[in-house]
Amino acid sequence: MTARYYCSNLTDNKVTLSQAESHHAIHVMRVSEGDTIILFDGHGTTAEGQIRNITRRDVSVEVVSRQTHTRPTGELHILAAPPKGDRLRWMIEKLTELGVTAFRPLTTARSVRQGANRSNEKLNAAVIEAAKQCGRNWLMEVGEPMTLDEACSMAAESDHRILVAHPSGDSFSPSGSQQKTTMLIGPEGGFSEDEINLLRQVGVVIVSWPGHILRTETAAITFAALALSEATP
Repeated sequence: MTARYYCSNLTDNKVTLSQAESHHAIHVMRVSEGDTIILFDGHGTTAEGQIRNITRRDVSVEVVSRQTHTRPTGELHILAAPPKGDRLRWMIEKLTELGVTAFRPLTTARSVRQGANRSNEKLNAAVIEAAKQCGRNWLMEVGEPMTLDEACSMAAESDHRILVAHPSGDSFSPSGSQQKTTMLIGPEGGFSEDEINLLRQVGVVIVSWPGHILRTETAAITFAALALSEATP
């Protein structure tokens, strides 16, 4: 399989890979001048390229051909309270692999305090790396944190489906719906009773996984897979 590399701009016929992608190509993949590689810009364009020049830090590529890919159906947004440590990066990687449209951290009463290591820059890097590996051509968007009050305001004004994962809900079964969906995932310890009451007041649908309490990252991945399966022909 031809190696894939991220390049944010594929409009020019000659491009230079970023420092991070060049380092990976030179020191991990051991590319040589004349090698053919695949580039993608994360916005639906892929290109076949041929490596023309390699320096100690840069890889220059000539674009041979381009292809445009339509955005997948089944738009799904995940708002999730970030789990601790490396579990957030792992969750981001898996949501990218599944095909989630966008992710935003959700701030709730029981959310763990976010440190500097949870910057969007690092999360976007995890999205790019996962997209390279799984063959995804549209990057999952990573948005700024949203409070639960903001999410409730959005739900009250929205014309699309809002789902909340919580043990008090009915088991979620794919219904064949292909409408835009936003899924809210709570923190360790779950949403508080007051938060669930507030969510019910704005008309969200409470759904659950039968039998067991899922960790935040497990819930995000499980419900994302179920929701996205609705859009699968």
